[in-house]
Amino acid sequence: MFLKRYCFVVGIIHAGLVLTAYSAGLRAAAAQGFAVASLVDSTMQRPDGGGKFYPVAPAIDRSTVVFNQGAQCAGCPAPDSIWAADRASGQLRKLVDTGTAVPGGSGTFSYFDSGAIVKNGTVLFLGFDSNSRPGLYAVPAAGGAVVRLADSKTAIPGASVSFTSFGHAGFHHDGSTAVFTASGAGINGIYSVKTDGSSLARVADSNTPVNSNTCNLFPVLTYSKPSISNGNLSFLGQTTFDYNAGFSALYTNPLSRASSATCAGPTPAAANSDQQLPGNPGTHMQTQFDYGRMDGTTLVFRAVESATGFGGIFSSKTGATSPGGALSSIVDVTTPLPEFGTVAYSGNFLYAVDAGNVVFYARDATGTKAGLFLAGGGAIAKIAGTGDVVDGVALQALDPLGAGAVQGQAVVYTGIRAGGSRALYVAAPAAGAFSVQTVTNAASGSAGAVSPGEIVTLIGSGMGPAGTVTSTPDSNGHLATQLAGVRVLFDGIPAPLVYVAAARSSAIVPYAVDGRPSVSVVVEYQGATTAPLSLQVSDSAPGIYSADGSGQGQSVILNQDQTMNSFSNPAAQGSVVSLFGTGEGQTIPSGVDGQVASLTLPSPRLPVSLTVGGKAVTEVLYQGAAPGEVAGLLQVSFRLPLGLASGNVSVTLQVGSASSQNGLTIAVQ
Repeated sequence: MFLKRYCFVVGIIHAGLVLTAYSAGLRAAAAQGFAVASLVDSTMQRPDGGGKFYPVAPAIDRSTVVFNQGAQCAGCPAPDSIWAADRASGQLRKLVDTGTAVPGGSGTFSYFDSGAIVKNGTVLFLGFDSNSRPGLYAVPAAGGAVVRLADSKTAIPGASVSFTSFGHAGFHHDGSTAVFTASGAGINGIYSVKTDGSSLARVADSNTPVNSNTCNLFPVLTYSKPSISNGNLSFLGQTTFDYNAGFSALYTNPLSRASSATCAGPTPAAANSDQQLPGNPGTHMQTQFDYGRMDGTTLVFRAVESATGFGGIFSSKTGATSPGGALSSIVDVTTPLPEFGTVAYSGNFLYAVDAGNVVFYARDATGTKAGLFLAGGGAIAKIAGTGDVVDGVALQALDPLGAGAVQGQAVVYTGIRAGGSRALYVAAPAAGAFSVQTVTNAASGSAGAVSPGEIVTLIGSGMGPAGTVTSTPDSNGHLATQLAGVRVLFDGIPAPLVYVAAARSSAIVPYAVDGRPSVSVVVEYQGATTAPLSLQVSDSAPGIYSADGSGQGQSVILNQDQTMNSFSNPAAQGSVVSLFGTGEGQTIPSGVDGQVASLTLPSPRLPVSLTVGGKAVTEVLYQGAAPGEVAGLLQVSFRLPLGLASGNVSVTLQVGSASSQNGLTIAVQ
């Protein structure tokens, strides 16, 4: 048999379709349509009788919005409580306040730091006991007991002293693990702890520093701004206490320390101050980092070039093997923003990130107008801004975003309205913009009936993150049915996902639809569901992948020597070639949703035949699952007939009574 693993599903068959979640050269684009509503405002009385609300520093987790009551600012009281609000019902729930006993501490809480973060139903916050001693705590977003993660009684891992201070807004978590900046007598560093209070550990601190570019000569001494996403963490490390001097880098796990003082192996970093920011038009002197946020395996960070004032938001992937990885621009001072044009770096581009969506704050060139913008998928859209009217009241001032202010494309923010009242807003894709419009065969691009196991493309709007998030098989060799907050359901059955994005996603039709006359398709995203789209079901719906992803022209075909067939690399007549398609229908043995083919290679239940250049193919050597690829990707290996005309000739695949699209070719000598 002629079998070849080629990693098509997340590789060449989607060339031109799969977009990088973080890409340079963003263009301005009209917003797809955001529905904005105020959730809490300062005209509302608190249910606990504590006066009126003063909402600040909101964070979002599915249908829950968490916020501080009160703010640490001139003329404002320190936050005295933390609340949760339900987006759908508007129900308010107090999670913790100054009457709540400090677990393992002294008395009750006296006040809270601004900026609680909620993920996967857990709220992380920094609180102070009756003696103003700080600690890091967790509480369920649904309400419940407060859990102490670390406080002034907690011994620092690897040290003989306890924590004495925690960094203001210096913590982050991903729902299971928290990372935080903290200090003790003569020591500061980054530490991690599970959100249930277990497994406190040192990430890096001044007693065991990571290496800088000069290793032990000038080791990293100060640590700040940690972030974590799906277990991937990052933090800022500096060789001096002066933010504008010395060497600094955004380090990511895993960390290492060279045994040699000659800097034979510095700790890899995602970005460092010796690197020039992409697009910087001037001479590079030093890159200064503000902060970074992990988003899966991507680090998104805010930075400026000290010599030129060129700055913005940039990204780098984790796993760098050198002191600095490749950098990409998301938005910078040369990027025109919708309705704003280009803006300066100072005070702009404060951001939050989730699932490929970067939401950032900016003021226009006059400094009088502020807005929130969404970057992703190669475009920037305006979400909201000063002057917008919500519930009949105009927004006069807009607050910068907190770390947990975005989930998917849903954003929470606060601002001052006309008349001086303060409000908390939720912006999400408008209902009319959240839809599945068409489902097509991922190979042919043809719309129509779908078949069991067919890899399909869903086209619509608001269906997922602005940037494309691509799936990878798990440890059991299956593609996930939930990715970046997205699920695709066929009659309620979750489909394996190839990639997801707002306007275009790819899924695999579950094999359980076999035998049904029709199926209803919906997309779930961040708790919302599209209107159902009804599709006919057929036994097969074959399509052949094309080299450019258009469904026309040169097919994705491997020649006998395993090279890609093309006009400049034609196949010899009589040689063995392999084409790749999808839509063959049910298999023998029955297909398993999302499973990567390994030892068992199912074959189509229906008969397979081919025609090349008008001639029937008489030798089909293999028809079945593509080895090492997900169920639904069909490989057919066959011998080319003799007597074909030279050049590009037609190729057609038939499975059962259905045929592939017209217009596909193979290059023949």
